[in-house]
Amino acid sequence: MVLNIGDTFTTGPTEAAYVVNVLVKPRSVIASVAIEMATRGGQVIQSTRTARFIELTNMPVHVPLSGQTMEFNRLGQCISGCLSKN
Repeated sequence: MVLNIGDTFTTGPTEAAYVVNVLVKPRSVIASVAIEMATRGGQVIQSTRTARFIELTNMPVHVPLSGQTMEFNRLGQCISGCLSKN
């Protein structure tokens, strides 16, 4: 599942975590946050909306990196190119 997180025109990190943990329950999530710079040097920046969302979720969260291609298998597991929570 790809989920936009922001707070302004989309769900905030707390609401987004509720959506994935309780309502949708995907095997994994790609967190898309267009409203902030979420990574630096290939790591999630602490105190960002992305970091808060990751803290609140019960499944692997993958964060896109510029120029990096992510590849998943049919079970929603990242098999290549992912920066993930789990």
